[in-house]
Amino acid sequence: MISGYECGLMNELYGDWTRVALPVKMNNIRSSKVQEVIWFNYSIDETKSGQSNLFNNQIQYQVNYEI
Repeated sequence: MISGYECGLMNELYGDWTRVALPVKMNNIRSSKVQEVIWFNYSIDETKSGQSNLFNNQIQYQVNYEI
């Protein structure tokens, strides 16, 4: 798993990986809009087993992704 900002080089290097793009936001240091992205080398279907919620023991699914 690798995280970083939207970047053509990263898209080229990890183009065959699954890519999750987070919402665009303002970066106070750069005074511009940025988009954080997570690239991972496993299928999104592998994450559908869910994650336990410690408070009520239910399975939660919250996966948003772009390809």
